This record gives sequence, C-alpha cells and structure tokens, in this order.
Amino acid sequence: MRKFVFLALALALSAAPVSAQWGNARWITAGEGNADAPNSWVRFRRDVSLSSLPDRVECSICVDSKYWLYVNGKQVVFEGGLKRGPNPTDSYYDRLDLRPYLRKGANRVELLVWHFGKTGFSHIDSGRMGLLFSAPAIGLFSSGMWESRLLEEYTACGEPVPNGRLSESSIHYDARVAKANADKPYTASREIGRPGDAPWNKLHERPIPLFRDFGLKDAKCALHEGEREDTLVARLPYNMQLTPYIEVDDPQGGSLIRLQTDHIQGGSEWGVRAEYVTRQGKQAYESLGWMNGDVLHVIVPHGLKVARVRYRESGYDGLPEGEFLCDDAYFNRFWQKGLRTLYVNMRDTYFDCPDRERAQWWGDVTVLMGECFYTYSTRVHDIMRKGMLELCAFQNDKGIIHSPIPGNYDSELPAQMLASVGLYGFWNYYMNTADTATIARVYPAVCRYLDVWKTEPGGLTAERHGAWDWGDWGD
Repeated sequence: MRKFVFLALALALSAAPVSAQWGNARWITAGEGNADAPNSWVRFRRDVSLSSLPDRVECSICVDSKYWLYVNGKQVVFEGGLKRGPNPTDSYYDRLDLRPYLRKGANRVELLVWHFGKTGFSHIDSGRMGLLFSAPAIGLFSSGMWESRLLEEYTACGEPVPNGRLSESSIHYDARVAKANADKPYTASREIGRPGDAPWNKLHERPIPLFRDFGLKDAKCALHEGEREDTLVARLPYNMQLTPYIEVDDPQGGSLIRLQTDHIQGGSEWGVRAEYVTRQGKQAYESLGWMNGDVLHVIVPHGLKVARVRYRESGYDGLPEGEFLCDDAYFNRFWQKGLRTLYVNMRDTYFDCPDRERAQWWGDVTVLMGECFYTYSTRVHDIMRKGMLELCAFQNDKGIIHSPIPGNYDSELPAQMLASVGLYGFWNYYMNTADTATIARVYPAVCRYLDVWKTEPGGLTAERHGAWDWGDWGD
C-alpha cells in the first residue's frame, strides 16, 4: 500500500503546479509574419544583466517543434525539444542548467526555433509556433519584452518533397536574403498563451537525455565533374544521423547547392534533403535538419569551388557498452553493423528507419529494445520507457492500442501490438530493468487491451483483423 501511495505522490509531483516552475512565463511567437506556417524559423532573443550568479540556474524550455539555444554567442543546446506527443494533446519541455554559460553583467540569450507545422508518423502539430522559456533564478521569463524575427531566408525545397510520413521539411536557405535582412530590426514578440493553455496543453518534462553532439568533422571528398553540375562525394565512416556543413567562395553569388545523402530514397520514397543559395563572397553554412546516410553528396554548379565539406553527427545520448569479439572477421563486422543499426534508429523515439518514416512502429521497437539490453548503456532504458508510456497514452476508448505513435496513424496491427505488450516487449523490459513503477503505470492499459482479445473454443487465441496481417513481412 505504501508503494502505491508513493507512486501516486510521485506522479502528482511530476505534474507540479505550473506557477512554481514557469513563474510569469508566457507563450510567445514572432511579432510579425505568419510563424504558424509549415517550416517556419524564428529567432528570439533577450538581454539580461546579472549582478551575481546563483550556484544553479535551472531553465525550462518548451517549443513546437525544435530549438537551438545560444548564450553569449556560445551554443548551449544543439537541437533541443522533442517531437510532440506524450499523449494526443500535450507537449514535452526540456530542463537544463544555464549557470556554466552566464557571467556577471550583460548576457544575451538567443533561441532559433523551427516550427514543423505538419503532423506525420512521429509528431503531432499543435498548429502554433510557440516558445515558452523560464529561468526563475535570474528572473528571466518569455514575454512580449523578448525580441523576435521571422527568418525569411528559410523556406522549403521544391519537388521532390519528403513523403507525408515525415513532419520535417527539406530546408532551403537563401544566403542573399539573410544578408539583405541582416540589419532588419527585431520586433517585440507577441504573447499568445500561458503555461497549460491550448494548443500545447499540459507540459511533460523531457524523459530522455538531450541529444549528443559529436562535433563537426572534416569529410574527404571525391570530385565528379559534369557539364552543368559537379558532385563532391564524401564517404562517411558509417550510416549516421548528420547535418551537413560547407564553406564556399562564390564571386557572383546566387549559386544553388544541393545537399543530400545516398539514403534520399532509402525507404523507396523521398526523405529529407537541403538546398543552399550562395551570396557573394566567402561563406559557411550548416543545414540544421538532420538526414542520414553512408555517403554525403554536395552538388554544385560546374566550376564552383567548395573550400571545405564537414558533417556533424548527432544522436541519442547513450553509447555502446556491450562487447563481442571472436576470431571470425565476418561475425565481428556483423556485430559492428548491428550496433550502427540500433543507434541510427533512435533519437526522439526508437523508429523503424531514419529516412522514410522515423516512426515508432512497435514491431521494430520490440526488436530494438531486446538487442539494446546487450549492447548499449542503461541510458537507453529511458527511450524504452518513453515509448511504453506513449503507446499506452494513445490507447483509444475501445481499449485498442496502435502504432506508430505519436502521430496521425491510428490503425491497429493486432499481432504487432500483442508482441509489444507481451513476452518480448513490456515483460522483457521489466526482466532487464526491474522497473516496477513503469509497469504499474502501463498495467491498466495492457489489461484493457487484453480484454479486446478472445479465445476460440479450443483455447487458442482467436484471430483479429487490423490494418493488415503483420506476418506478411519476409516475402
């Protein structure tokens, strides 16, 4: 009984009164322009003067959809925020300590926020670009006093566009527009809500670590010249989640550079790519929307000189700890490939593939979980737990669970769902973690789901039909 009282208290504290944590913070958006449109980018900033520094400056940040945080010109967070969907209505927020980046006197806090503006197989669009920021220890809260600017240099690439399963757009960046707008004044942000207000609703603390940034690394490129276009081909160490970086010198400006990987159609349909239009002179650019692949292609007009190609790997903050080594090179290589397959398929969630869908299909999650227990650090238990809680939070009023979630797909694959909550899914998680608190939270949903299933007169489980028979794989 005492355990259940403690669990109830812990759950209540996890949803603590918003006033204590968020103070006077307000949801804000760009003061001018339509920041709610798909693939909108807004830069927010606020100056704060500090006469002294507390030992810790806890900061809470919520956005739809992603953000990059800078303090005094130094990057603090590379791609913060999680795709929306702890349940069908609510949002996630990040919590971190700003103290190491602050100084006595003048400080500037800046956030670059990317609003997806599209619901897909792994994200639920709130319909509103928004930023909520709170650092009570230094009295810094998002409000109409923050300055902001909708960045017109960011638009979406034309055809081919990413398939509809992806909420991310392919990013087109025009450096000429950025230069022309460099001196454009910021305007006061608009206040559009309080913590807990729709459409972002209740705010849940991020249950997984901030992503690991492996830093920029130089890529060795082979040049393939053509009549109209040249292609620089950079072979990467392995299939990774990456953001591409280039340095060029264009005497005229206006050159279109395309950035994509060999996985642009890795799952038969179009994934994400990027485009960059040069301004005149020397310049550097990193496209912030991650893509994945073994090979990076930089496609430029014939004769344009690219001084440098780099890439930044990023991903889930959990590294391999399990080891396997034998006297057969084939099996050693097989183990290494397996490690990469696991890692390239986890970020905001586990997913089936990092190119076409990035979707938390639970048939894939069950397999990934089982393998991660033997390979990666215990930090991956967090992403497992997150997926379990999300799966149950999306259970419908008939007791049916479905995946992928979060997202707009709501059809059940019965065999996949049964595997998820059974021996190789939830039970395997418990056997490897002894996490009774999570099992207690998902147990009611599992019971409701099992009630949906019936048995035949002979005692076997009766077949149930969903979107399709999951056993069709492996033709």
